[in-house]
Amino acid sequence: ENDGYTAGYQSSMILPLDTIDKEFMILHHTKEIYADNDTIYFYGIPRYSIVDMHANDGRGKVTIKNQIYLEDTTLLSGSLTAVRHANNLDWWVLIPDNNGTNNYYKVLLHDGQLIPKGNQEIGKIGLLKSNGHSGFNLDGTKYFSYSAFNGLSLMDFDRESGNLSNFRHFPTTHESIFNGAQFSPNGRFVYLSNGPTLVQVDTEADELVADTIAIWDGKTATWGQP
Repeated sequence: ENDGYTAGYQSSMILPLDTIDKEFMILHHTKEIYADNDTIYFYGIPRYSIVDMHANDGRGKVTIKNQIYLEDTTLLSGSLTAVRHANNLDWWVLIPDNNGTNNYYKVLLHDGQLIPKGNQEIGKIGLLKSNGHSGFNLDGTKYFSYSAFNGLSLMDFDRESGNLSNFRHFPTTHESIFNGAQFSPNGRFVYLSNGPTLVQVDTEADELVADTIAIWDGKTATWGQP
């Protein structure tokens, strides 16, 4: 087992434990490596730790460390994201599976406890095979998963039930290991970077189409410049 960090893009995040003042839960993936013939595969082991910021005169103390909260899974080593439940108290944690499936695991953070809420298969099989980025829009009603290998998968999200729906996919070609994605502030557009190219995808369009908005000019800044 390899307990080293980091496990990939979005392989850790911190959520407040709302019922306990100044305590926080760190969700983090450690990376497992295995080989199948001549191919090396990576998947994430989902763990959590708890930090009490009351301790050590406000410098904090780890009170629980490296506990596994989903057993017998082969998750992407990153793409970890969360959004508030409709009650605005709990949190939904959403993690894509690995190995070319179309499976998403859902966990509810409630009263300081991580409660597995099963998994959901949605969309095309074979897309979840490369680590990348995922996220929600600001009101939590839309979710994306993206890497240049996998393309953009876009879905609606129900903050009450935790269910995904209305799957749509926009394929991309892999131009670089440097790629990422994020919703616009109004939640309508998803911005995708793929090597030197930055595009936007209109989530309200009948068909997902990418409009190029910037291309890198090849110039690089001197270290320390903005």
